[in-house]
Amino acid sequence: MSTRKTDVPEPTAKQIAYSRTAAAHLAIRLLNDAADALMTGHDMPAPRLPRASPTDDAVTARSLQIITKALADYARTNTSNE
Repeated sequence: MSTRKTDVPEPTAKQIAYSRTAAAHLAIRLLNDAADALMTGHDMPAPRLPRASPTDDAVTARSLQIITKALADYARTNTSNE
């Protein structure tokens, strides 16, 4: 198994699939918590970040970046100032 500069091993296909699912669930939970806080006028609770191995965490983080970019692209193309 090759390693990157950070000495985190390359993820397996199973780790990638698991981490993508974990990232999606985390993003959904964060958005729901933010919506609940806005609707109720209460502070948003601190996020609960499930921790795994450094490899799983790195893949989950990258998956979250991809989800964030997709959401930003959606917002940019589907909203206007009118």
